[in-house]
Amino acid sequence: MKLQVTLDEAAFHDGEARVYINRSYLEALQVQSISPLPDRQEPGPDRTVYVFTGTGPGEVTLTLQATKMGRQQAEIGLMNGDQPRTPITFSQFIYP
Repeated sequence: MKLQVTLDEAAFHDGEARVYINRSYLEALQVQSISPLPDRQEPGPDRTVYVFTGTGPGEVTLTLQATKMGRQQAEIGLMNGDQPRTPITFSQFIYP
């Protein structure tokens, strides 16, 4: 499965866009690849932050492989410094 995240110029601050995804979603859907590759990852207890350098706009594509069945809840958003901004949320049902 592919997940595309579009980043406009406003997503970039001081030359970086910091995109986070909640940990439980990443545990249910393993990341197979990210394009373009993030400059760094910042794992945390409840989310992973992917840092991309640039000025925008840009698009990030994540290729994911399901590892758990059932309803999975995703939260994807931008960081404002060390604080998360309000995420976009969605759920999906994964079955064999």
